[in-house]
Amino acid sequence: MAYSGNPGHAADAWTQTAGACLLELLDRRGRFAEHVGPGQTRGVSGWHTITSGAVAFGLDADENRRLQFTLLEANVLPSIAATFSADLESPFFNGVKVFYGGQPGAMQAEIRVNGERHDAASAAMAALNLPEPTTFTAVRYYALLLPVPAGGGEPDYPATSLEL
Repeated sequence: MAYSGNPGHAADAWTQTAGACLLELLDRRGRFAEHVGPGQTRGVSGWHTITSGAVAFGLDADENRRLQFTLLEANVLPSIAATFSADLESPFFNGVKVFYGGQPGAMQAEIRVNGERHDAASAAMAALNLPEPTTFTAVRYYALLLPVPAGGGEPDYPATSLEL
């Protein structure tokens, strides 16, 4: 979604979130996105998570930073994982987009799993009572969740890798 109506801004948001996770899936060295194991604080039980940073767009740089920090500190995915983890159907990897944005009095919390809005997860995120900005602000981040083998260890990564 191009918040400003500028497709270039939408492409930038994708590159910094979903694109970063996809590059990291192939690179696996933590250069594009963060790896989080299922037992770590930001982890989702049973899943290896590759997560981007939070990207904010809005009318005020201070509000952008405040909401970025707030969204990351809320630890959204582990907090609401019980509402969506049963719907992670791909045996390879599942994409989860976290979006929080709007203007005072008209905020939207949305979780998308594999491209589809997940109503229960979105409602759970809204129930986290995240603060509203003082002006229009939107924050998003993206995560790839890869199943962890039953005995633990590393997930099955794609055979293709980057040679950068």
